[in-house]
Amino acid sequence: MRNFDYRAPRFPVDLPVQVEVENVAQTGRCTEIGFGGMRLVSLAPLAADVNAVIQICYRSMFLKIPARVVHQDADGNGMQFLWESDKQKEGVARLIDLLSGSTEYSSPCDTVRSRLYEDGDSPRLWTV
Repeated sequence: MRNFDYRAPRFPVDLPVQVEVENVAQTGRCTEIGFGGMRLVSLAPLAADVNAVIQICYRSMFLKIPARVVHQDADGNGMQFLWESDKQKEGVARLIDLLSGSTEYSSPCDTVRSRLYEDGDSPRLWTV
């Protein structure tokens, strides 16, 4: 009998990402994300078992997560996150919460942005 490693559920998204493999960066799109990994669509397909660093910007969040290419097919690459810290895990969990709308998350940047608008100044914060 064959044993299967079941992954965490993934949710459909459309997020721009940057992928760095062997000091070469390229842009791509995250089309699915879950706690354990994501699906990456990039201009150049990545070979299986290659390590990469994924950078995701969403609203005021910036995540930089090491990952491994688990598989490659016509729809893109399956990426598995390689956690280096609890902070990375918490960041991905918060990102999934924001994307799924399951929690209201207000960052310090959101507070500053709303104060800028209240004061009549133009916003000076860059967000995705």
